[in-house]
Amino acid sequence: MDVKTKNKQKELLKIFDEFLLICNKNNLFYSLAYGTLLGAYRKEKMIEWDEDMDLLIDEKTYDFLKINHPDNIIYKPEENNPYPIPKFVIKKDEFNIDAASIDLFVITKSTMKQLNKYCNSPFIKIRAFKASMNRNVFFKYKKLSKVLSFLCNLFFFWSKKLTTDEAIKYLNRTKQEKDTYFITCWPKNSYKKQNILHNEKINELKVITFENRSVKCIGNVEELLEQWYGKDFRVEKKDNKTKFYGYYELWKK
Repeated sequence: MDVKTKNKQKELLKIFDEFLLICNKNNLFYSLAYGTLLGAYRKEKMIEWDEDMDLLIDEKTYDFLKINHPDNIIYKPEENNPYPIPKFVIKKDEFNIDAASIDLFVITKSTMKQLNKYCNSPFIKIRAFKASMNRNVFFKYKKLSKVLSFLCNLFFFWSKKLTTDEAIKYLNRTKQEKDTYFITCWPKNSYKKQNILHNEKINELKVITFENRSVKCIGNVEELLEQWYGKDFRVEKKDNKTKFYGYYELWKK
């Protein structure tokens, strides 16, 4: 592990400890997710080349953080958060692009019909794209990205940016009985299946060890990891595109 990654992981764990303190004190829902859960399952620690951390939270936890810890959560496009995925940070006012942060994926309840609308609606996609272009820093195709950002604001001036709150609101907009848990993410049909959670998983939290800490995750870990990474999720894979820095830096490498 290089020095930069090692230091970033130390910072992430400091932030994670702050997050755990809040959740444990207030009995809030959270679960390890994606690469963070994968690292915990394999070796009870972060994946060696990871520079980000992923957690699932529910709407109650999300609302609690916004109301009671506004300095620790970044969730608006104007706060350098171009995706419908909030960030937990030590202090919002001091956050910069090189600082460590935790990606929070909000679970909401909806219906398959509304989910299909969210993932396929051209208007939702435009709003998501406009939000994704609302940034001061681009890591790849910098000149082209800045031109796209300008054109996006010019041609889609009539459209609002897609925020986490708006994504949740859209998914909740149904008169039918809500029977599907969904991890709020980028509105893309190919992401839909992997971000649907079976109801029983939500209610089966268990405690596991991660970086010498007792933490929570949704019960059926192996089934969930297979859903996200395929049947060979136990096998470590690394190539020159493996390193991941979090969703803001999605195009960095």
